Amino acid sequence: MEQLDPQTLATLEHHLAQVLQPDSALISQATAELNAFFGLPVCVPALVHVLGASTNAGVRQLAGVIVRARLIRQWMKLPADVHVWIKANLLAMIAVEPLSIVRHATAAVIGIIAKHDMRANNWPELVQFVFQCSQSSEVAHREIGIYVVRMMCESGDSFLEPHLPSLLQMFALALADAANPSIQQLAIEAMTFLTPLLDQFDFLTLAAISTGVDIQQVADRARRKAKGSKASKSQLAAVAQSLQEQTLVQFRGLLLSALDFIRARFAANDQTSAILALELFDEAIESPLPLIAPIAHAVIEFAVEIGANRAVPDDARIKALSLLSWFASFKRRALSSSKVIQQVIPALFNILAEHDEQLALHYGGTYDAQEDAQNIRGGQQQQQAQANAEDDDDDDDDEDEEGGQSIGDKPFQVAGQIIHHFGLSFPASLVLPPILDLMASAMSSPNPYHRKAAMICLQVLCEGCPAALAEHLPLLLQYIGVCIEDAVNSFVREAAVIALAEMSSTIEEVLDYHEQVMPRLMLALTDPSERVQEKAGYSIEHYCFHLGERVLPYVPHVVGQLLLVIANATHLNTRAYAVGGVAAVALAAKSEFVPYLPQILPSLLEFLAIEDDEHMPLRIGATDALGSIVKAVGSEHCGSVAEQIMPVVVAGLEKHADDAELSQSTFSLFASLAAVFKEAFSPYLPHLMPTLLSVCESNYGLEMHRAKSNDDQGFRLPPSLDVDQGAEDEPEASDDENEQAGEDDDDDDHSGEDSDVDEIRATDTFLEEKETAINVLGELCVHCFSGFHPFIPAVMSVLCELTRYHYPEIRKASVVSLTDILGALYKAAAGDYSWTASAPELVTVFPSEETVGAMTVIFPTMLRRLRLDNDPTVVIATLESFDTIITTMGPAALANGVGERLLKFIYRVLQRKAMCQGDSASSNADEDDEENLADNAADASDSQDIAETEQILIETAAALLSTCARAVGPAFATHLPKIMRWIGLYAQKDRSESERSLAVGIVAEIVAAAREGTIPYAPMLLEFFLTGLGDPNDEVCSNSSYGTGVVCEVASSVLLPHFGQIFKCLANVFQQERELYNTRDNVCGAFCRMISVGAAQLPLEMAIAAILQHLPLRVDFAENKTVYPVLIALVQQNNATIWKFMPQLIAASAHVLREAATELSTAPEVAAQLVELLRLLAGTYPDYLAVLSQLPADDRVAVESLLGSA
Repeated sequence: MEQLDPQTLATLEHHLAQVLQPDSALISQATAELNAFFGLPVCVPALVHVLGASTNAGVRQLAGVIVRARLIRQWMKLPADVHVWIKANLLAMIAVEPLSIVRHATAAVIGIIAKHDMRANNWPELVQFVFQCSQSSEVAHREIGIYVVRMMCESGDSFLEPHLPSLLQMFALALADAANPSIQQLAIEAMTFLTPLLDQFDFLTLAAISTGVDIQQVADRARRKAKGSKASKSQLAAVAQSLQEQTLVQFRGLLLSALDFIRARFAANDQTSAILALELFDEAIESPLPLIAPIAHAVIEFAVEIGANRAVPDDARIKALSLLSWFASFKRRALSSSKVIQQVIPALFNILAEHDEQLALHYGGTYDAQEDAQNIRGGQQQQQAQANAEDDDDDDDDEDEEGGQSIGDKPFQVAGQIIHHFGLSFPASLVLPPILDLMASAMSSPNPYHRKAAMICLQVLCEGCPAALAEHLPLLLQYIGVCIEDAVNSFVREAAVIALAEMSSTIEEVLDYHEQVMPRLMLALTDPSERVQEKAGYSIEHYCFHLGERVLPYVPHVVGQLLLVIANATHLNTRAYAVGGVAAVALAAKSEFVPYLPQILPSLLEFLAIEDDEHMPLRIGATDALGSIVKAVGSEHCGSVAEQIMPVVVAGLEKHADDAELSQSTFSLFASLAAVFKEAFSPYLPHLMPTLLSVCESNYGLEMHRAKSNDDQGFRLPPSLDVDQGAEDEPEASDDENEQAGEDDDDDDHSGEDSDVDEIRATDTFLEEKETAINVLGELCVHCFSGFHPFIPAVMSVLCELTRYHYPEIRKASVVSLTDILGALYKAAAGDYSWTASAPELVTVFPSEETVGAMTVIFPTMLRRLRLDNDPTVVIATLESFDTIITTMGPAALANGVGERLLKFIYRVLQRKAMCQGDSASSNADEDDEENLADNAADASDSQDIAETEQILIETAAALLSTCARAVGPAFATHLPKIMRWIGLYAQKDRSESERSLAVGIVAEIVAAAREGTIPYAPMLLEFFLTGLGDPNDEVCSNSSYGTGVVCEVASSVLLPHFGQIFKCLANVFQQERELYNTRDNVCGAFCRMISVGAAQLPLEMAIAAILQHLPLRVDFAENKTVYPVLIALVQQNNATIWKFMPQLIAASAHVLREAATELSTAPEVAAQLVELLRLLAGTYPDYLAVLSQLPADDRVAVESLLGSA
């Protein structure tokens, strides 16, 4: 390399020194000179020289920062002799540099060069250098060595792979250096960067290096295996496996040493180092390798220990507690033990019951239970979004620097978030028993905060464990009653009232207890505390909204009390929630609410004119209420009101554009008006659509929390908020199939991109405003299609982008609205066209080119969500949307490969291998690989008591199979072998009752839809259903009875010889002493199906006697459509056997007709057939009048009335 010019070096150092002066003119001048110098070839060597030679420490550091930035892009362009000179000088410089800040800048430069040169093994001296440093007796040298290793790991990728054993050895030496915590800290930071890379390392290559085998031979062997070679494992593969296991054992030992370091830092009051070190465990838990599982108990115990210690600062407690959520997200099995849960949940409960004086002062002496609940749910949503993000490291650094924690980030709130997460992630049988025990103790505890904690537990578990909570409703309502009647502690009463609101939104059965609940809510409306009154209004809004017409007896009293609160309360929120309660009562009461309009509308119109920020909650509540009332009572009573309010709300939307809550309420009002006035609302759309689209596209309200750069190079925002960034598609379809399905996955792989964004957060109001805007777009398209039609291309573009948004509720809403748009397009184009079932490949007629174009955009977007989304609620919504589309469009929705890809995903869900199923998922599993079949089946059967959310996911996916079958018809039967392979696992005796019922019911529905296509599989299906007949559960037995009848009907050509034996199996159900009403209804249906296709093969008299003995049907009234037409046909055929049972037939028919008159149970066509039957019998059956006279009076009157009017 040429000698550097001393004058050039002096000038460079001078300009660098000027940049450091507090003089803007000097800085500008020096910057201009430096920018010119940076274009010269000598730039990088000169900067490296100054880095090592300047006597000004600030200049040396700045030179290091700049040279690192230049080398990122220019290193490979420099000559080889410059490479050699720079690398040699850097190692010499860092070894003698006295200041750590300059050493760190130098190490950052070394890390960049290592990323380029070590991949090709062009810098072997570096590894030797850092290893020697790590063994040095000089503390400074050891720190230099481990800091260089840290920088290598931070910028590292596969180039670290050959050096992994050496790295682990250096980490062990550093962590053992207890006298120098800074060295230990650097080792942990290096491990934190290395951990995500471990699963990318090729241990086969490492084994080849350690054994001296030629790498090319390794590659050839791997290639032969990829082509399907069944050769036994080579010796090299055995070495690789042993090396990987040894590495994992070593790394676990390092993790335990890191735990010891963190404990020591907490003991030394060094909270900052301890919190930073905990990041290592976030990475280890998230890793797909089994790094953490064998030591999970120690990590969980540590997290609980620190989280429960009130002597530890809140931020440290929160960081420790967050490990439990990471376990729940990525390593569920580590927590899926009753012993672990029993250890963790009581600790969380005690944290939840903590009394924080600062927080009490913030809330005026009491806790705000509703705000607690919102913070808990919001925090869980933020954490889920963080888990979705590509780069989510160092999530506490900036928060500490920017003013500390907010009032909402308290350990008790985080504890609530974790319990909420547990409820969503784990079986209720694990989570609920210890919670119920704690709740029981809390009711008699002298500490009121225990009762508050019990109520918050109830609130946060409603979403994840609704079915399990429903089983304990009487006890839970008793606890709520105790808390509402707590005369001393208003925060306990608040929490109890909010619990009722949460229960009413998720546990349908609580509505059956309205006689207990409504009086308690109305009592809360008169509470001395306005805060309790406020929450009572909120709870009445939720409870009455779901109560429906059962609210009518309470309307006068509850509306009267709510109007008093609206008129007299001093707190705005109290009045606003009371307005919301009135709106919910209106929605439930519908036209019965009309008499109350004169009392409430003047107040709402007055509130609608509010402009000042202080009273804005009332305007927001009034806007919401007007939308609900209009929807409840209809255009007839609110036409003039709508014309009066639209100018006001549109003007308010423009004037208060930055008020997300007002915008959200206004958007909801638009949706209500559109639903009532339909196309008459279209003239307003040109004024509204720009605002709605702007809100959907806006990032207002987002906070980008950015990771600090070690070289002070600043920050950059991510290119998008794409939740799928960095995700790769599973290899589930060929390129041709992807092209046919219209799937554009060009942007799937961003794994090579860097991002300095640490975490993306948003306020709840921002997210709710965006979610509401998205939902309203779909509703406007449905109700005002003509006016909405010109906006469809722009709306689809925005919504497709939002399906990849960081927050699950936004993704879910976007999928649903896209479904609304596609359905509206199809219905507008199809007109009176009605699809018929057929194989998707035979579909040749589509309603319009516009609909087809929308399908090619929307279907790939939805399929992407299924594959890549890790939030099960988003996937459930997407599956439900597919169900809606297929029901609407029929086989056209499954054409062009969509159906095959959809089925493939359903199989993965049934195997519990989908991305959204957490650590049970395996993106590399292939259900078509026969070698993996046993493993996949074992995985699907594992942990059979699964979380309720995942149970809903499986049920939704399975239900979609029957929807597809109805669309495809007989051709769908070819999928039965694979369907039976996977769904049959859920029918096994050791599965839960709901799973067994689901499996049998779905197969029965598929048979009913595919009909004659199932004939080749009839023996297999019959065996499956007959097995289910012996199940002790009524629902399973009922579904099996239905399935038996259907398969006999559609495959009679194959099964007729077996009808006698099948009849005996079905008849045995009637011999059971249990009250299997649903099953008996379906057995009657099965008998009738068999009679319709093979009466001669049955003991007909026994069959008819059994049927009529169990009429009328008690539960499954849909079977009336099967039973009565068959019996009527026998009468019309003058079958001698049926005439023997005429009194019973007349009695059953009369009962059904009476029920039909009340529209309870019978289809109109069946009722019409029965009327004709009785009219026929009146003229042909001699004892008709005598039988009629013996009937119950109500039945007799119904028959006489219907026959007289028929």
